[in-house]
Amino acid sequence: MDLHELQQIIHKYQQGTATPTETQLVEAWLLQTTNDESAWSSPTERAATEDRILTKLRAGIGIAAPRRRSIWQHRLLRIAAMFLLCAGAGYAGYQYRYHLLDYVDPIERLTVSTGMYDIKQVILADSTVITLAPQSSLTYPRKYRGQSREVALHGKGYFNVNRHPGQPFWVHTKSIDVQVLGTSFVVNDQPQDSTAGVSVLTGKVNVRHEQLLLGVLTANKAVSFNKTNGTSRITEIDAAGEMRWVDKHLVFETTALSEVLKALAEQYNIVFQSSTNIEKGKVFTGEFTAKDSLTDILDIITISTGLKYQLLNNHTIKIYR
Repeated sequence: MDLHELQQIIHKYQQGTATPTETQLVEAWLLQTTNDESAWSSPTERAATEDRILTKLRAGIGIAAPRRRSIWQHRLLRIAAMFLLCAGAGYAGYQYRYHLLDYVDPIERLTVSTGMYDIKQVILADSTVITLAPQSSLTYPRKYRGQSREVALHGKGYFNVNRHPGQPFWVHTKSIDVQVLGTSFVVNDQPQDSTAGVSVLTGKVNVRHEQLLLGVLTANKAVSFNKTNGTSRITEIDAAGEMRWVDKHLVFETTALSEVLKALAEQYNIVFQSSTNIEKGKVFTGEFTAKDSLTDILDIITISTGLKYQLLNNHTIKIYR
């Protein structure tokens, strides 16, 4: 029995057309899955999840919600689940238990995105820290369930992964998949680029394209994958040099002054007053960290562009000659 067949059983259960054996199987592997200690922060949360799942499933087929079970009832149900999961379809249910639990009771997935010039930091449920480069996004679960931690990256990000040997961490992009246990590295897969790559600062990572292993990287190694012809190569790098952007807050490279002011307005929730003639033709190149104050940033930008600024109030700044 494969995952598709098991999903069909779940669908029959939800529609009220499952056989008694299939009904027992569904409830058994759901309860067995919740017995995974790594999936829940406390026994109370686990028990509440069990009741919520069964209530949700049974409500759809007109079965009364289960009464609150005692600790002995929980143990008996899990013993029964273990017996059921030892045979045929039960083994398949156990093998795919997290996929199926996600199918029935999905965990909320969150997305964080960055603008054209800003850099953001994201802290995951396992304390892994991810820094997103400009024009990138990260999709991740509110909490982890099962035997792996998985996120999806669009663009470029620096990962400092918290080590959990029994729960490997995966980064999925459109072109490559990266598996780690605990390390720090950069993944770069910008849609406009012809190549995707991974650069490792510490630890070890496996990089794949579909089922093909592109390489096992250690510190100061990088792999570049050509998205056009499918070739790849591993090189030595100065990883620390490639990570310098991580400490930045805003990055501008020959950027029109109007775009610079727009980015600052969004970042600091302020309004700029200026004329189009003043901004026309002016560009700015520079990088700022989170430690740089708004006034420091404005000083640098206006001096380099030959302009001046005036704070009219807490939310409005005038730019003039």
